[in-house]
Amino acid sequence: MRKLAVFIVGMFLLASSAEAQFDAQFSQYWVVENYYNPAKAGSERNKLNLTGLYRMQWIGMPGAPKTIFVTGEAGLDFFGRTHGVGASFFSEKIGLYSLSTVSLQYAFKLKLLNGVLSMGLEAGLGDLAFDGSGLYTPQGNEYHNATDDGILNTDVKGSRLNVNFGVRYATEHYYAGFSSTKLTEPMYDYTDLVSTYIGRIYYLTAGGNITLNNPLYQFRPSFLVKTDFLSTQIDVTARVLYNEMFWGGVSYRWKEALIFSIGANIRNIQAGYAYDHSMSAIGGANSGCHEFTLTYTVDLNFSKNNRYRYKSVRIL
Repeated sequence: MRKLAVFIVGMFLLASSAEAQFDAQFSQYWVVENYYNPAKAGSERNKLNLTGLYRMQWIGMPGAPKTIFVTGEAGLDFFGRTHGVGASFFSEKIGLYSLSTVSLQYAFKLKLLNGVLSMGLEAGLGDLAFDGSGLYTPQGNEYHNATDDGILNTDVKGSRLNVNFGVRYATEHYYAGFSSTKLTEPMYDYTDLVSTYIGRIYYLTAGGNITLNNPLYQFRPSFLVKTDFLSTQIDVTARVLYNEMFWGGVSYRWKEALIFSIGANIRNIQAGYAYDHSMSAIGGANSGCHEFTLTYTVDLNFSKNNRYRYKSVRIL
């Protein structure tokens, strides 16, 4: 059964001209917002945020996605203005496919009304590989032919340029952003008959920071919309932060999953965990998803007047 499942997944992905949506799915999207939108880079002035994320999706299913995302982004002052810079590494394995990307980000920031308007650009090199040697083809019937030119039975790999763009506006109490990834719509041609096309994807995200009657509690609603105009995914989240240290929340991914998340901020370290309970038809074939995040923040303001001053690192 395991071999058969790998074969079915492989055949689905190996149409002679497959259009694929390869952007990752993250439940704690507010922690890694700069994965979706490069305009997020440097949103905290004179702060360097180093973040790592590991996600295990659809536990128990053969070939289920496993994702690693590591990023560093900072807000730096030069030429009389704050600029955002960042770098990231992404790696994901889905079935016989594996995708890895190394990217650089830059965000130009402009004060507007009571907030900051940020425009960001990201460029990176993406490597997409297919493990053709792991493809299982059933034998002994007239419907499957392992020597078919449309079936890859060797390992192949391609590299292409990825470009992402986004805008973001943020104040002390709310933020909103729009972005698009894979602007170049890279085409990976493995053979004359087999290729994989990664289409452009669009994101809309927003969130707020509302102090409740008891000032120790803050309510932080947010949402993320992801679409390629063929399919759309919507995540809606409600989180409560206590004393700027501990938080818990619930998210609903439309017709797909109910998500529970918890986290803690201890000085300059933030840790988070999310569990996805699948609600779609695929839920009966897995035991959910686990996601872990860890962020370490460094103060880049080294002036004498601020050398021993501590300020909360969590801003939206």
